Amino acid sequence: MKKITLALLLLSSFIFLFAQAPQKMSYQSVIRKTDGTLVAGTLVSIKTSILAGSTTGTASYVETQTTTTNSNGLATIEIGGGTPTTGTFSGINWGSGSHFIKTEIDPTGGSNYTISGTSQLLSVPYALYAGNSQSKGKTSVIIAGDITDAQAAAQMAAEFGPETENIYIMNTTNLTTLDLSAAKRLVELSIKSNSSLVNVTLGNLAEVYNVLYVEGNAKLASISFPVLKTVLASEIYFSGNSALQSVSFPLLAKTKTIYISANPFLSYIDLPVFSAFYSTQYSFQVSRNALPSYHINSLLSKLLNVSPASGKFIDLSGQTPPAPPTGQGIIDKATIKTNNSISTD
Repeated sequence: MKKITLALLLLSSFIFLFAQAPQKMSYQSVIRKTDGTLVAGTLVSIKTSILAGSTTGTASYVETQTTTTNSNGLATIEIGGGTPTTGTFSGINWGSGSHFIKTEIDPTGGSNYTISGTSQLLSVPYALYAGNSQSKGKTSVIIAGDITDAQAAAQMAAEFGPETENIYIMNTTNLTTLDLSAAKRLVELSIKSNSSLVNVTLGNLAEVYNVLYVEGNAKLASISFPVLKTVLASEIYFSGNSALQSVSFPLLAKTKTIYISANPFLSYIDLPVFSAFYSTQYSFQVSRNALPSYHINSLLSKLLNVSPASGKFIDLSGQTPPAPPTGQGIIDKATIKTNNSISTD
C-alpha cells in the first residue's frame, strides 16, 4: 500500500532518562489521519528509526513497539524500550553529526505502516552525547504538583540555565503566576493541566525548536508571546483551556502547524505578521472556539497570503455561537478553497 505522509504530529516531545548511561528517550505524538481526524483510543504500532545525516540517511537504530493512544490521539512510547530490528539504542553515535527521527505508524496495530513522518532531532539528543554533568542548568525544568509561586520562582532560579532546553509546567494546583522571562530559546514549552495558573510571562522567548503546547489550564484567560518569531520543527497546540479568551503572537512569522481548538471562550487570536508554513505537512486548525464572524473574516484574509498557496488543511468550523464568514470573507473562502481544504461554519 502506498504510504501516506503524516498530516499532523501535533505533539512530538523528547525527554531523556539518565542512569549510568542514557538508555531511553520518551517520545509523544498526537496522531491524526490525513482528513484531520484523531486516531484516538486505538492500539497502534510504531516503527521508529534514527537516521544519520539527513531525512534519507542510513538508519543507525530501528525498533518497533505498540501503544494505545489516549482520547486526544496522543501516543507515548520510550524509544530504546521497543524491539530492536537494527542496531542498539546505546550504540548510537550522537556526536557524529545531525540525526533525524522517522516514525512509521500502523493505526490498526499491525505491521502495515501507512502513516509516516520524519523530523530533525535538534539539540535535545546531544545531551545523550555530552551528558548532563557539564550542563549549565538542567536540560528539562519540570514544575509540577502543589508548588507555590515563590517555590516555582526559586526552582527556576536554581535549575534554569543557558543549556536548558525544555520547560514543563504541569498538573500544578497552587501555582498562579510564573515568570519565564529568562527563556529565550527552547526545544519544548509545555503548559498543561494547571488548575490555578492565571499568568505566565514569556517576554523574551524568541524561538521554539519543537513544540509549544498549552492544554487544560482552567483559569488562564490570556497568554502572549511578544517576541516569538518561529516554531521550527513541529507545531503550536492549544486545546481545552476553559477560561482562555485571547492568544497573541505579534511577531510570529512561521511555523509548521497551528492547532488552536476546543477553547470554549477564545474569541481573539493575534497573528499580524504570520506569513508561511515551513513544510509540506501543514495545517491551520482553529476550530471549536468562540471566534466571531468578523474574526473568521480576518483570518481568511490572512490565509490568502500565507505560503504555500496550495495544499493547506484549514478548519475554522465549530465556533460557539456559529460564525460563518460574511461579506468579503465569503469571497476569500471561495478563493482559498480552489487550492486547499477548508471548513467553516
